Amino acid sequence: MRKTRPNRACPSAVILLALLLASCSIAAMADGLQAWLDRTQIGEGQSVKLYLMAQADAAGQPDLSPLRRDFDISNIEQYMQMQVLNGRPTNTRTWQLTLMPKQPGKLSVPSLRMGQATSAPLVLEVFPAAQVPANRVLRDVMLQTDVSQQRPYVQGKVIYTVRLYTRLDLHQVGFTQPEVSNTLVERLGADTKYNTYFGRYRYHVLQRRFALFPQRSGRLSIISPLLNAQVREKKSQWPLQLRGPEITLDVQPQPDPTLNPWLPAESLSLSETWSPDPPGFRVGEPVKRSITITAQGVAAAQLPDIPQAAPEEINLYPERPVSTSQASGNTLLTTKVFNYALVARHAGNYRLPEVSLSWWDATTGERKTEVLAARDIVVLPGTEPVEDGPQMAHDRFLPDIEFDIDLGAWWQSVRKAWDASSKFWPWLALSFALLGLMGIFAWWRRRQTHDAVLARTPATSVQSGDNALRRFEHACKEKDPHRAREALIDWATATWPNDPPRRLGQLAQRLPPQGAEYLEGIDRALYAPTGDTWDGLSALAALQPLLQDAAKGQENKQDTQALPPLYPG
Repeated sequence: MRKTRPNRACPSAVILLALLLASCSIAAMADGLQAWLDRTQIGEGQSVKLYLMAQADAAGQPDLSPLRRDFDISNIEQYMQMQVLNGRPTNTRTWQLTLMPKQPGKLSVPSLRMGQATSAPLVLEVFPAAQVPANRVLRDVMLQTDVSQQRPYVQGKVIYTVRLYTRLDLHQVGFTQPEVSNTLVERLGADTKYNTYFGRYRYHVLQRRFALFPQRSGRLSIISPLLNAQVREKKSQWPLQLRGPEITLDVQPQPDPTLNPWLPAESLSLSETWSPDPPGFRVGEPVKRSITITAQGVAAAQLPDIPQAAPEEINLYPERPVSTSQASGNTLLTTKVFNYALVARHAGNYRLPEVSLSWWDATTGERKTEVLAARDIVVLPGTEPVEDGPQMAHDRFLPDIEFDIDLGAWWQSVRKAWDASSKFWPWLALSFALLGLMGIFAWWRRRQTHDAVLARTPATSVQSGDNALRRFEHACKEKDPHRAREALIDWATATWPNDPPRRLGQLAQRLPPQGAEYLEGIDRALYAPTGDTWDGLSALAALQPLLQDAAKGQENKQDTQALPPLYPG
């Protein structure tokens, strides 16, 4: 039987065919526009990369307008590249576009045109957020959102929670604010980090919470914060943008139209303090009264002012209210303090009227009222008659002893002594002169003591601020964002003792705009789930002169106002 020899020409034919196809591909690209996606399946809220490539000598730019129907284009990059194919050098232009799908489903990346060249259409499958954990391709990074209630009252509190689940090595993690109209947004404390499991997969979780206070009734859409991060895989690094699902609220109108102001809270109380305590009233002497609203589940901007009233015989001098707000578990604890100085003009028995504040209990759905009972007071006579006006009360509040020396009366007494007995007048004149000198000396000593007390107060604040600045410098050099933040808050408290910023975001509002970026960088370093290294030296170089200028500005204000006005107009 004759054996058939194998056909040795077959491999050569295959190679020739491959070369022919490659050359055809190069020829096609020379006149065309190539397009491809880095992934063909993503989850709702995730981004995808679209690449377009053309010959370097191709004229014009791709027309991207057909993409905008189904996608938001967040970033466009262009670069040149040289390749050698089959021994022939080829120069190309490549565009890299970051696309964010507007809705889930099977989306078409349409054919794009650049001059006479067109690209082939592509298909991208976007899974709904609820299906992402079950899809193995999309389990590496997820962003989920939820709310504490879907049907809140208008101006009522809603806890909005964002959770980032990741199995990747993320760096430079940053979130935008949730996008929602006609709503007060307050961040609730620091981010929470923990680990959890989906099935057999372990995730690092970063949780951020916000308190939302809708200001209008009706349907309200909450667009999730946008996550921006860098993903590191082996030796490569690429950007990641991710947005969670949108949530819609059905905000209910005010159930009790007669309640004004409308104040839905979880709890509310009124309290008062006096200085001196217990208060003792005397004509012409000021007594300080402080009334405090303490509420849970409301923003500081929602707490109303409390109108104050007093009998006509008592002058009332209010100061500017002071509001504070801080996270407390799943809610906000907010206070508003009203300080008043009361100065009686006439002795007698008087009644300070009660103080009341009505509010809506969002927990039980009931209207409630807090009351400070009326107070009966007894005003004792003063040592001198009292005239109306704030300047009188201000002068009497100063810790000085005022000596009112009437030179005319003194001279009349000397003349009477002269007429009565000329032989005793030198002794009488000398006695009056000594008494006058003793009064002036006592007044001078009192003034010196008072000035020394005033001088010590700002010096203590300056010393405390300088110490905090030194701690901040040391923390920056040690690249410790936690200690840097504590030092900055302590410095701010020493610099603005009457109204200190409680967060770095509030401190940024009191510094020049260029400081906000570095304060935000400290927050990012604190809240990044992977503990990215913080560039403390750059933050120190940028923030230190701004902090020093702000401290000098406050010192100048204190120098020009040795005594701050007790009763601002």
